Amino acid sequence: MTDIRLRLLDAALICFLLAGTWFVFGAVRGYGFVNIDDPDYVFQNPVVGRGLGADGIGWAFSTLQGGNWHPLTWISHMLVVQLSGLNPGGHHLANLLLHAANIVLLYVVLVRLSGVRWPSAAAAALFAVHPLHVESVAWISERKDVLSTFFWLLALLAYERYVRRPNKVRLGFVFAALTLGLLAKPMLVTVPLVLLLLDGWPLGRLAAVPRSAFAAVLVEKIPLFALSVAASVLALAAQSHAHAVSSLEKIGPWLRVGNALRSTVLYLRSTLWPDGLAALYPYVSEQTGPLTAVACAALLVAISVAVFLARRRHPELWFGWLWYLVTLVPVIGVVQIGRQMRADRYTYVPLIGIFVAIAWFVSRLLARHGAWRIPAVACAVAVLVGLAAAARVQVGYWRDNTTLFRRSLEVSPDNPIALKGVGVALTAQGRTEEGQRLIARAHELDPRLRAESFLRAGGVLANLGRFGEAVGYLREALRLEPGYLEAQEALADLLRAHPEAANARPGMPAGHPRVGR
Repeated sequence: MTDIRLRLLDAALICFLLAGTWFVFGAVRGYGFVNIDDPDYVFQNPVVGRGLGADGIGWAFSTLQGGNWHPLTWISHMLVVQLSGLNPGGHHLANLLLHAANIVLLYVVLVRLSGVRWPSAAAAALFAVHPLHVESVAWISERKDVLSTFFWLLALLAYERYVRRPNKVRLGFVFAALTLGLLAKPMLVTVPLVLLLLDGWPLGRLAAVPRSAFAAVLVEKIPLFALSVAASVLALAAQSHAHAVSSLEKIGPWLRVGNALRSTVLYLRSTLWPDGLAALYPYVSEQTGPLTAVACAALLVAISVAVFLARRRHPELWFGWLWYLVTLVPVIGVVQIGRQMRADRYTYVPLIGIFVAIAWFVSRLLARHGAWRIPAVACAVAVLVGLAAAARVQVGYWRDNTTLFRRSLEVSPDNPIALKGVGVALTAQGRTEEGQRLIARAHELDPRLRAESFLRAGGVLANLGRFGEAVGYLREALRLEPGYLEAQEALADLLRAHPEAANARPGMPAGHPRVGR
């Protein structure tokens, strides 16, 4: 094809990808905030609510609120507030636009790396409409996912340019993109390893250099590895400072390993058959017993051996499998953050490897068996349409709090966070008795949620000017959960501003959930 025809083909494929994305996610513009992190990230955050300013930027770089240090994510929320206020539609649109940019970038990166278009378009299409990616796009607080992935893909694009013509300036662009991505979310700590995978395939860089020169490929990445190590240490320190890292006493090492193995398999299962998806999967130790862990480990080892043996004929399988495993490591739960067993949002980047493996494997098969081309294309279109339809249904669950939490209860009936979410929503609708019964059941299943209720109620009372009662509620939150950093900070700020409110007694909060990580 001539360059003009190739560019027209690129434009047509990108338009197709964006049209499918709009079909799946376009409705989010009319959705509201949800009570999972959105209050703290946006609509009840006084700093973010003021929009973009020097004070806000300084706060973004200094705060560890929520147990995360991601200043660029905070700044992005401030920027959207500056442009569209606290209208949730504007915040949803920002996530959607970033996801669309990631789709285009992924297609461009894959074409630049491999030189082929149809497998690149297929992988990008799977990335665009897969139901597992709904959470990262439809949840406003997961801006860090779509934002950090944007810089991840820019880093890959910059690396491809560096490999074509190595120099320090081009490597500096890789370093800059990685730095910006880490400022949005520490998930990018595995990028240097991913670059090594790219050196093997599709760039073929490792095969092209003698063994004695392999060290140079590693040495050039030392600054990137150093940056990733520093970001890992900072992320763990931030989570520990906020008491978000579960102790070994609460979740033992074998339970963590078992859950990591099981989750790795379940993500694959949900990739192939994405049913039973929800916003919240609570930690249930009975589901991660030793037999389950052994079975999952055996399956993962078997897949690893199979793709390793096939690596010469099908390097895309080895590459895609290693991408999946490597990029899952920061979020697989060995270092347990929060109370979820797994989360759909954790697959946003890892599944790129699986999608690449599938697209290139099928493409190679069709190259050898041309008679299958038309049936295979028809099947591929049917799969994409089915995934897009399923993802659109999944997007609908993020419409409002009641719909979202009821869906989580359908998937896991004894989910304390979902029980409380529905209870709070019913209470707000005036169905107080029914709502309080669900909240009480949630507190029974997870006592920490009671401390969070006191924290949230204390914040509401402080906003109403009832400072004495607010102090009492915050003290009760600390009594129930000693070392609760956010309650400590809220109480200190309140007493600093209103020292006369120090002598108060707590009452019973109606329940205002603050959940998620």
